[in-house]
Amino acid sequence: MAACKLAGAFGHSYSTDALWMFKHRTIRSELGYDNSSPVERLLIEQVALCYLRMYHAERVYTHVLQNRPTLEEVGYWDKRLSAVQRRYLRAVETLTRVRRLLGLPPVQVNIALAGGQQVVANAPAVRNP
Repeated sequence: MAACKLAGAFGHSYSTDALWMFKHRTIRSELGYDNSSPVERLLIEQVALCYLRMYHAERVYTHVLQNRPTLEEVGYWDKRLSAVQRRYLRAVETLTRVRRLLGLPPVQVNIALAGGQQVVANAPAVRNP
């Protein structure tokens, strides 16, 4: 999984890697990964990975700025940060565009059972032919 390799590449401890993986899973969950189409899942994964890369670049950039960098270092990290921000925004825009084109928002069905119990079922919407 790309997120595991990405978290390990940041050179942190096991606990920090676990936090990175937790954030990755949280982003995927918030974007509805489990109830999405295969195309949406690919795009959600891309959004989550781009977010992690952007967050890491922000942290490194902040660290570099605190250590009296040269103009070349500032220029490099400024361009790097701008590039990862563009990738992240492009990934979010692409996911939004695909969802709009699919026009398939998730459907929630509430089913009342005998005895006052209620079951909530989520399922992807079905296209009308």
